[in-house]
Amino acid sequence: LQLLESQKILDENTTLKGMLNIQKEYQHFELAMGNIIYREHDNWTQTFTIDIGKNDGIELNDPVVHEDGLVGYISNVTDTTAVVTTILDSSASVSVNISTINEPAVVNGDLELKSKNKLKLTYIPLDTEIAVSDMLYTSGIGLMYPSSIPVGRIIEIINNKNDVNRYALIEPCVNVSKISEVAVIIN
Repeated sequence: LQLLESQKILDENTTLKGMLNIQKEYQHFELAMGNIIYREHDNWTQTFTIDIGKNDGIELNDPVVHEDGLVGYISNVTDTTAVVTTILDSSASVSVNISTINEPAVVNGDLELKSKNKLKLTYIPLDTEIAVSDMLYTSGIGLMYPSSIPVGRIIEIINNKNDVNRYALIEPCVNVSKISEVAVIIN
């Protein structure tokens, strides 16, 4: 019984450290901290539910982050809980800047790639030079995500420089299947 109690205290300590790290990373934003209480397990969506909601200032489309980067956005909210649609979901897209050249592109969730924890970078300008290991950050274009939040890193480029259908595979900064706490950027 003492061993179980000790493990519970260690787990709680790890969670609190994670929340503190998130607050440090995003100290220039107003945050609401939440724990994941349910993960959706189906072939089509990539969502989870957190233990904070309208009573905590959460609204639809608020961005959700982890200390390592962007997680997704609030897609449904009740008084005490909220559903987070992650950037891995096939309905999600994020306007990003490519770090080395500050060029815009779009990161999309992909049904085939979500199980591999990968994303697809599309709408890459034809004259843009990109390379494996280039970092992607939110561009701030649109109203959903503020700029400069880490999204992922290019791990493979498909097709050549002048191909209109060129895209890249992205490894997200956050492995959403391994996290237990997140922060919602409010206001």
